[in-house]
Amino acid sequence: MERGGLDVPDHHASGFLERYPGVAASARLDSGDRWTIPVRDGAISAYAMPALGERRGLPVLYVPGWGGTIEGFMDVIESIGEAVDLFYVETREKCSSELVPHARFTMSRIAADVAGAARRFGLPDDGYLLLGSSFGAAVAVQAVADGVLRPAVTILYDPMPRLWMPRWVLRYVAPLASPGVVSVLRPALKRLVLAGMRERLQRRRAARFIDAADLGKWRAAAIALRDWDIRSVGPRVDRPVAIVNGCADRFHDPSLYPRIAAAIPGSRLLRVPVRESERERLIGAVATAYAFDWPVCDDAREGRSSLERTPVPRALRGFVEV
Repeated sequence: MERGGLDVPDHHASGFLERYPGVAASARLDSGDRWTIPVRDGAISAYAMPALGERRGLPVLYVPGWGGTIEGFMDVIESIGEAVDLFYVETREKCSSELVPHARFTMSRIAADVAGAARRFGLPDDGYLLLGSSFGAAVAVQAVADGVLRPAVTILYDPMPRLWMPRWVLRYVAPLASPGVVSVLRPALKRLVLAGMRERLQRRRAARFIDAADLGKWRAAAIALRDWDIRSVGPRVDRPVAIVNGCADRFHDPSLYPRIAAAIPGSRLLRVPVRESERERLIGAVATAYAFDWPVCDDAREGRSSLERTPVPRALRGFVEV
């Protein structure tokens, strides 16, 4: 199967995407409500967006990537099926959180925040799909490993193996940089993030969230998470997990995902080749396929233990790699 990127052929995964067209993001937001979720150290933002029309399948709890707020993830929200209840949680490193000075940014604390939102939303154990992309996928792994979230199935889209910043920056620069110095470094950080990004939509989104970032929170999170690694946490995950990769960029190296899959017992790796401009659309389409088909997406699922292979929806079986 061909890898994703800008050179993906026309036949790639278009047939799969067309099966799950999604709904206008504006309609989603207009039908939903913004929530303020109390957490240790303060409060985070979240959104509850009910299905538009008759409900079908599992509700989706979505934890997005690093730094950006909901405006930067509208394509994902738009791509999730209109028959699905959607719950969206912004993690504490984002500018939308309201935190006390010296708030903690460990991955377990961030995962506990998301679990608090799930409780507020009334999501029952084994009764929802947990969806995380990039940094949000790393949070999802920690939450399931810690046992604070118990979804029916977890979808990890391009999961972050460790914080994307160079280790020398995390270990030697971040602890010494004052908030004022960090603000001065914003243009350099922006150049670092944008370097090598070829897709215009991705570049615009990344530039926007850096311009709006609370760099003090980013610095605190970078220090707290500098030694975190998904492969050391993954072995504690004991629930169904699917890892999805669709394309390649400088922050999402496809060669990493087989190693992540190997570290999470019973997980599946799915390669679904798409162009970078369709990356967000694929996130929602995969989540919708699982939400619609679970738990009958595999005739042999009954009797499987948690350490056996995670079932795959029929619509995605042609993309299974591991």
